Parts: sequence; structure tokens; C-alpha cells
Amino acid sequence: MEPNHLRLITHCPLCRVTYLEAQIRFCSDLGSAKVYHCTCLACAHAMIAVVMENSGWSSSIGMVTDLSAEDVKRLDHETSVSADDCVRFHDDLEGQTKAWCRRLLEGKTA
Repeated sequence: MEPNHLRLITHCPLCRVTYLEAQIRFCSDLGSAKVYHCTCLACAHAMIAVVMENSGWSSSIGMVTDLSAEDVKRLDHETSVSADDCVRFHDDLEGQTKAWCRRLLEGKTA
């Protein structure tokens, strides 16, 4: 990892324990942004950190996740979910609500 990025990814956002360098894994290079995955040995939670560089300044955004570093690397090459995909999924769920409720109720009586 680049030394400048190490200063921005220092500790677990949940338990505040300091990360060891080995816990921080590089996942992706997006040009001006780099994606890292961190796993805390103390609380076992994980975080995705995006470190951005612009005009000599660096900033980071972190997000707690249940993804592994391997998942982050694998999903980096997948296509994004579009708004149309979300609307289609919602419409499909809405159209099958009665069937889902029936299945859930049948499971309770079995």
C-alpha cells in the first residue's frame, strides 16, 4: 500500500483498534481512487475504504461490509445494478406478493 494511504486507513471504525498493515488489502485501482479492504482482528468486522487523490490532497470514505477482500475484487469486474434493474425486481416482487405470503403461511402450519 502507498505510504500516504496508510495514514488515512488507521483503525477499525467500530471498535477503534488500530489496523496492522497486513489487515489492509489493496483491491482495485480506479485511477484517482484506490479501493482497500480491511478486516479487524479484534472485532472481526470488515470495511471497504476508498482513498481518493486530487491535487496533492487525499481523502477517504469507509463503509462497513460483510464482503471479503476476494468478494470486493470479484465484484469489481461485474456490471452495476441499474435503476431499471431495481424497478424490474420491485415489480416482480410486487406481482408475487400473494404467492410469497401463501408459502410463508404454509411453512408456519407445517
